[in-house]
Amino acid sequence: MTALIDMAAQQLRDTWQAKVLATATHELGAVATAIIAHEWPVAMPFLLRVVFGKSDLEPPFLIGYATINKAGIVCCEMKRRDGMRCIAGIYRSEIAMRDDFRKLADRLKLSDADRVALFGVLKKWVTCDLRIDHHGDKRLH
Repeated sequence: MTALIDMAAQQLRDTWQAKVLATATHELGAVATAIIAHEWPVAMPFLLRVVFGKSDLEPPFLIGYATINKAGIVCCEMKRRDGMRCIAGIYRSEIAMRDDFRKLADRLKLSDADRVALFGVLKKWVTCDLRIDHHGDKRLH
């Protein structure tokens, strides 16, 4: 039975999700954790256990989905260490976030399919862009 559990844990460690969680730090790590947790909430405790040896997140961590504000800053609600919640500016721009994830994908040598999956989940996580006006045009600052 132990061999089966070890094998399953290793298969989970070999997924792009586990590789991203294990490698990403700072803002990139916070966003990576949030996007994976929102896309696969049932699998997240198992991923956390095989990557970090624990099944729960400790604050600070991001909650919910992201918004791009009128100034172009990627924002998300965050639970702070003291348990309070606030809105945090995570990335100065959508482009900065995209570039950080591209560099991470390059560093991990993710396959094309894994890159598509990663960026698809990232795109779903940003649910509102306040730079887009009522005509559907993006205001750039």
